[in-house]
Amino acid sequence: MKHAARWIALLFLLAAGTSFAHPDWYLARLKPPNGGQLRNAGSFHMELLVNTSEMRLYVTDHFFNKFPTKASSATAVVVSGDRILRVLLEPAGDNMLKASGAFPQDPNLKIAILLEAHRYGPIAARFTPFQRLNELAPPAQRIDPAASDEALPEPPESLR
Repeated sequence: MKHAARWIALLFLLAAGTSFAHPDWYLARLKPPNGGQLRNAGSFHMELLVNTSEMRLYVTDHFFNKFPTKASSATAVVVSGDRILRVLLEPAGDNMLKASGAFPQDPNLKIAILLEAHRYGPIAARFTPFQRLNELAPPAQRIDPAASDEALPEPPESLR
């Protein structure tokens, strides 16, 4: 029953709209620290990198401080055309979870991640890892929240 509730939550995430805390269009303006795709996921940012033989997930807080993933695990649901793969990611560094295997390099690839973060419970995010990234974006930087007075930019007209 516990697993069924998590999968139902993951399906709702796939059907849900974007989050307005750090929407995807805002995160796409940043150059991710590891060159992947950034997503807002509750109290965290997740960054996903996928190549033909490896999938890496980096987890940070909203100020890009590393979140220790030693006691965490993640499941990825990879959708490529009509193929669906389920992949388990294991801790592999300070703030990284990793899986090895043969991953499709489809430009329309979609991946949903369910992270079991130690003391935070399940956290989900969805990715389209081969979506074009903004090459001219400034790099993501650690921010001191006490010294920052920068507000989020206005959302695009289509989201107002």
